Amino acid sequence: ENIGMACGEPSRTDVFDVDDPEAFAVTGFDLDALTALTLAATTPSGGRHLFFESAGLRSRSYSFGEWRSTGLAVVLPPGRGRLWLNDLTPQPGPPVLIELVKQLIKSAVVFSSFPLLVATGDELAQALLRRR
Repeated sequence: ENIGMACGEPSRTDVFDVDDPEAFAVTGFDLDALTALTLAATTPSGGRHLFFESAGLRSRSYSFGEWRSTGLAVVLPPGRGRLWLNDLTPQPGPPVLIELVKQLIKSAVVFSSFPLLVATGDELAQALLRRR
């Protein structure tokens, strides 16, 4: 069984999903340093989820991962391949990271606003919300 969290407005938490740490390193950021700043978890692909206070930015996809906000969700530990790396609370995103996300937004592919169209079977094992 997996437990999911809605990103963005519902939880007031954005998730920086780094799927490819080596590709992310090319941006000049230190993933370990970012991990030490805020709540963080491992992912099955060997990446990390970094949880930040919602920055009011839209969800975006990059070569190294995704910025997940309103309309998307993440699976939380203890889901398969997921462990908490610390017990911090989500912090505001560092201004330099937020600027990177804003710059990359200009050329990034836009996610659909409907989360199940962009989530993989590994991300959402079952619907998070059922309407009656």
